[in-house]
Amino acid sequence: MVPKISIVMPVYNSSLYLKESIESTLNQTFEDFEFIIVDDGSTDNSLDIIKTYQDKRINLQSLNHDYIASLNYGMRLAKGKYIVRMDSDDKMLPYRLQRQFDFMESNRKIAVCGCWFQTFGKNSDIYRPAIKHDDIICNMLSGNPMCHPSVIMRTDTLFSTFYSKGKEIYDKHFIYAEDYKLWYDIIKDGKLLANIPEVLLSYRCSDNQTSLKECGLSNKSALKVRLAYLKDVCKWILLKDSTYLSQLEELFDLQENNEINFLELCDCVKVIYQEVLKIYPPLK
Repeated sequence: MVPKISIVMPVYNSSLYLKESIESTLNQTFEDFEFIIVDDGSTDNSLDIIKTYQDKRINLQSLNHDYIASLNYGMRLAKGKYIVRMDSDDKMLPYRLQRQFDFMESNRKIAVCGCWFQTFGKNSDIYRPAIKHDDIICNMLSGNPMCHPSVIMRTDTLFSTFYSKGKEIYDKHFIYAEDYKLWYDIIKDGKLLANIPEVLLSYRCSDNQTSLKECGLSNKSALKVRLAYLKDVCKWILLKDSTYLSQLEELFDLQENNEINFLELCDCVKVIYQEVLKIYPPLK
């Protein structure tokens, strides 16, 4: 039988935390899922740890080390109506899958749904990203508005947005910001995003995190996404209300003359975007 949910989790040298992540997934209250684990060429004993689990829902694959390729490979294997992302050092709360499945079943227009999450390990805090689509797309100008390992996605949406056009879901040219690029692509395709206002994921913070080790490349990739998104937002604003042209031109002149920096430019455009969205919501 086809599972309702496909969970995709790439693994690379995650032996320290892997058992916690796998067991938090296998012990979900929602049980109708397949668990696609892609070992991304680990050189520690991660693969041996995965092989100790005999759960029939696990589909173990092994590839050479190439994170984006491994992630895309796992996504292509997914058979479920929904695809859930998971990282090999995080932990799901026991009812995460049930909450997200119920939400997606009740909100058919939502393409991707994340949630609030709590960090643990090096830092401990609760993060509450924006809930509604309009707020999320505004926050794209400030940074990544969705926690990647917290999301559930409609498989048919991913097929129509990417596979039907000969594209992979994750763009290899945006390594370490591939999720930020994914949200941009989905928004550009006219699909809706949301976050459930409930903590459903424990997100580990440690010195071993790739986001910390590769912060330079991550920031470079994220900047490319933000620049492209900023241009699209400005075009959309002017399409809806051309009276903002002079204000936008003034902001870009200020940035070009180093009177405001790029982040300040994005923040100013975000304010305008919020104003226009109140009058012209992108989708209903």
